[in-house]
Order: sequence, then C-alpha cells, then structure tokens
Amino acid sequence: MESYPAGVHSTKAMAPRAVALIVALLHERADVDAVARVLLEYGERPPLDLTPHDVETMRLAAARLAGVFARVPGGLCAATGCGKPYLDLGGGSPRRYCGTRCATRERVAAHRAAHP
Repeated sequence: MESYPAGVHSTKAMAPRAVALIVALLHERADVDAVARVLLEYGERPPLDLTPHDVETMRLAAARLAGVFARVPGGLCAATGCGKPYLDLGGGSPRRYCGTRCATRERVAAHRAAHP
C-alpha cells in the first residue's frame, strides 16, 4: 500500500481539495486533465487513470457536496451569479463571498443601486 505525505488525507487538507474540485467540476466544467491537475495539486500521486466517466461521476458527487456547503462549515458565495463554495475557518466576521472579487463586485453594485 502506497503511503501519502503527512496530512494529505486529513480533514483539514480534504476540505480545500473538496472546494477546489467543486469549483473545477461545476463552475469551470473541467475535463479529465483539469481534474487530474487539481487532484495532483492537492497531494494525489500519479498515475490517476481518470476517464471521462469518472469525471462525470465526480461531477454528480460535487453537486451533492455543494449542497452540504450550502448548509454547514463554509458556504456558497452570495454574489449574484456565482455560487462557488468557500471555506470559512472562523475568526472574524462570517464570510459571505468566495473571494474579494465577488465581495467587491457586490459592494459596487449595491453602491450604484443606492446612488443612481
């Protein structure tokens, strides 16, 4: 049995990988090569031998997992038209957006709506 580097399959390591896979599979409609790159980036070892069928199966699982993010640890971006998952690891105010780009876009839109 092949061993992985320490922490590769820890809960703390799995959460960011899950977010990256959800974004790749659902928001970027990633193909086999793109999904393999995400998996390799998060510690999987080659060869991965992914098929298009594997990616489609992962896409279905990602859709279900996105529902989990909508209800617990982290969430789905509140920006209009985004909906990407994000992790909220605590500390400070709760997050509502996947990143600063979406947060800024929403603030600008709210400002423009309030000051026509």
